[in-house]
Amino acid sequence: MKTADELGIVWLAKDGHIEVSGINFYGYWGQDKLPDEISSLTDLLKSLEAEFLVQKIEADEGNFLIFSVWVKTWPSDRIWRQTVEGILNKIVLMGASVSWSGDEYCSWSLTELDPVTSGGCVYAASSRSTGLLFHSDLSEEISYLSDDELQRLLR
Repeated sequence: MKTADELGIVWLAKDGHIEVSGINFYGYWGQDKLPDEISSLTDLLKSLEAEFLVQKIEADEGNFLIFSVWVKTWPSDRIWRQTVEGILNKIVLMGASVSWSGDEYCSWSLTELDPVTSGGCVYAASSRSTGLLFHSDLSEEISYLSDDELQRLLR
């Protein structure tokens, strides 16, 4: 299936949870403090017709940021690639050791980056050591990161 047909998230609306077109972005800070200021992330959505939600999670395995984006109208492939790359790279520049993205079946847990426990749902990712890992534009068949790419993210 095409990427635009596959990417979806569950959104909390006034009448309850609804399934919408969109993507979740995740950042892992280890034990470091999560950033207070996220306007640099939201600025990257200006070229999209979208809504967003930010969640911060402090867990035993570390601190995580979840940036959920409901994409109301899919943009061109060029704008989409620029947006995904910009958000993932910005999360790393904000101090995360790794950032990744996926649909509703993906999780904020680091187990998503472990080929043994991953559900194979990581759409794109970035770290200081790997740079951007991204394979499919919206008009193309969806392609998730390989096990080898997942392993490289945490090195």
